[in-house]
Amino acid sequence: MQRVFKLKKEDSEDIGFVYLCLLSAAINMNEFKKWLDYVIENSAIDDIPTYFFDLLNIESVGEINRNDGVIPFTISAGLSKGESSALSGIAHKRGNLKNINYDLHITKESALRAVRKNPHVEDRFRETFPFIDY
Repeated sequence: MQRVFKLKKEDSEDIGFVYLCLLSAAINMNEFKKWLDYVIENSAIDDIPTYFFDLLNIESVGEINRNDGVIPFTISAGLSKGESSALSGIAHKRGNLKNINYDLHITKESALRAVRKNPHVEDRFRETFPFIDY
């Protein structure tokens, strides 16, 4: 069944959520590309913006949403600070932050607490990435 994903400037909630998942290490680049394939397989071709196909060829997160990035507009997930922190909690739960070489903006305990306070974020994560089992 085809689904309408929120990928356009006027409504970028889905691509914004996935981008934040990538930035927070809740998903990795391979999972990001699997999500791109998932969207392509589950959308009407007319619903997919042209930039979306360019995302299949990127090699780093920095290519996605910068001034000269692939996405030609600023994306938004529409998440609160607590909901965004829950994505870091998901990254911790998945074990994705073990080898991170940069200073995290939130402690593991605070991130996991954010998941408990925002269970709908974890539900959305599971719905957005049905091919990820953790």
